[in-house]
Formats: sequence, C-alpha cells, structure tokens
Amino acid sequence: MRETIIALEAFSIMITLVVLYGNVFEVHNNKKRNRSYTVCVVLVVVAEFVDMLAWILNGRPELSDALFIINFLCYALGYLVSTYFMYYLWTLIGESHPLPRWTVATVELLAGPSILLVLVLSIRGKIFSIEEGFYVTQEWYPVSQVFTFFCMAWAFLLIILNAKYLGRRNTIACLSYIVMPAASMVLHIIYPQISLTYVAFAYSMLIIYVMIQAEYEREYKTRENSLIEASTRDALTGLYNRRAYDMACSQMQKFENVGIIFCDANGLKHTNDEFGHAAGDRLLLAVANGLIDIFSRNQVFRISGDEFVVMCPNMPYETFHAQGISLRAFIRRNGMPVASMGEAYGSGIDVYQLIKEAEQQMYLDKEQFYNDYPKMERRNR
Repeated sequence: MRETIIALEAFSIMITLVVLYGNVFEVHNNKKRNRSYTVCVVLVVVAEFVDMLAWILNGRPELSDALFIINFLCYALGYLVSTYFMYYLWTLIGESHPLPRWTVATVELLAGPSILLVLVLSIRGKIFSIEEGFYVTQEWYPVSQVFTFFCMAWAFLLIILNAKYLGRRNTIACLSYIVMPAASMVLHIIYPQISLTYVAFAYSMLIIYVMIQAEYEREYKTRENSLIEASTRDALTGLYNRRAYDMACSQMQKFENVGIIFCDANGLKHTNDEFGHAAGDRLLLAVANGLIDIFSRNQVFRISGDEFVVMCPNMPYETFHAQGISLRAFIRRNGMPVASMGEAYGSGIDVYQLIKEAEQQMYLDKEQFYNDYPKMERRNR
C-alpha cells in the first residue's frame, strides 16, 4: 500500500505541475481569481511533495524528528489549501455576484489559530505521534480535521447558495473539490493506513482547471477573436477592411514572392445617382463575390468605397497570372466591365511598390473604360 500511495502522489504531482503551467502560461486573463487559483495549485504541489516525502521516510527511526515536522507540515499545508480555495471561490462567485468580505475573512481568521492548535496537540502526542519511525494517529486525530471540514461545509454552502451565479458547469467543478477530498478524509479516518487526501486535492484542481480556468480562457479568447474579426471585416461585403489591409501589408514583406491585384468598381457613382445606393451596393457585392470566387476570401480586402486589393503571398507566378485572366473574364462576362483592374508580381519586401504599380495599371484600365463608356464618366471629378 505504501508504494502504491507514493506512486499515486508522484503521478498527481506531475498532473498538478501541468495544471500549474497551464494556468500560469496559458490563462492570460489576469484576474484575482486566476492568481488565487495559482496559489492554490502551488500549495497543493508543495503539500503533495511533503506528503510523499512523509510516506518515503515513514519507518526510519533515525529520522523521527524530521518525520514529525514533515507530518505537521502536511496538516498545516492542508489548512492553507482550504483557506486559499475559499478565497478562490469568493473571487469566482464575485465576478458575477459580489460577496461580502466576511464570507472569506472568517476562514482566514480561523486558519492561523487552527494551525497553532494542531501544532500544540501534535507536540503533546494527541493528534499523531512517531513511534519507532512510524507515523501513528492518536485519539484526538479527528480534531485536526475540524477546520478542513468547516471550510468544506462553508464552501458547499456558498456554492449551493450561489449556484445560479456560478452556472451548472462551474457549480459541478467546485463541488468536485469538496466531494473528492472529503471522501478521502473519511476514508483516512476509517482506515488510517490509507491517505489519499492530497491526491484527491490534485484531481479536484485538475477538474477545476479544465471546467473553469481553461474554459474561461477559451471563452475570453473567443470573444477577443470575435471583436478582432468584427473590427477587421467590412460590413457590406464581409471582406477584410482597410485596417486588416494595413496589417497585411506589413506581413507581406516576409514572403519571397507576392502577387497584387488592384480592382476598382466601374461606374459606382453613376449607379448610385441613377439607380440608388441599393443598386450601388449590389454592384460592390458583385465585384466582391467575383473576387472571392477566384481568390480566397482571406486574400481580398475592400480598402475604400469602390476599391479592392487582392494579396497572394507565395503564389507561383503562373497560378497568379491564370487567376488574373479568370478575373478579367469575370469582369467582362456581361459586356460592359463591372470593374477595372491592374496587377503586379514581385518580392514581398517591395509590397507597397507592387501595390502602386497595380494601382497605376488599374487607372489605365479605368481610363480605357471611360473612353469606351463615356456616359459612365464620374461627375464633378
């Protein structure tokens, strides 16, 4: 049994260290809840290590004094874990429903005296003793569990009373912290030779991380990505907007080759004046849809009212040229071109020069369009 418990402790330490790494380096939403959870996990790791050390040294009479100190630390660390979990619970509930400070201060005030009481009773051999190098619980051992059970009962009450604010998922996760260690402590009272309390703490911390901490981070990143997406998308066409275009220009410089197409809808002002802005919107959508039928949606940017830019990083020239021919065919498929276009291909370092070249070609194409269709000439240019 001793070897099995040591193995379980070692395995749970590894799991808890992974949880600690995840909460420190992956959960970036730095709130009091995250900081208090990190402290909880650190305390659990330390407690697991100390408890494992107690099992390793158990049965060595020459280390009786060290074994006494280590076992007392196990009790003290358990109290600290219970206290900080209460603080974590208080901050977690407080994010949606602030709780009075006394709901957690009560536990904080009792932690110190409880640790001192256990120390005094342990020195007098009432809680436990070291007999011939072996840890042995004594008749007052249940007293050492009063504070921990009080914390769990108080936590249980707070969780149940605030379940509607926590939500079902968080409520279940928080209850796992109570159910698993409580069951292990009851088991230890009945069978003193079996102690899995800190193993239970470790797995409850894992459950809380997966169901609360990591989930909050996923939700946070989803909301953040949604906001970024909304701020970089054009409302009418769904294409990337000018802000996204500016960011993409700097990114293009790292590519060896980039193809650029500059496209401008033909006769937008005439269409708006003669047929209304709804018709103008349909013209813009027609151009946008034609572009994304040929190129990827993530390559197309609407940079102003009637101007579109296509960026094709690391695309072979033959492919880029073929798609340019396809775009010209689309533009002219109904006779009068719906847009004018220009293209350029070269190094991403010169992306701004490529855009300028493609724009100049587009203006030449636009000039030809107005020569062919003088009635579409912009007014008041």
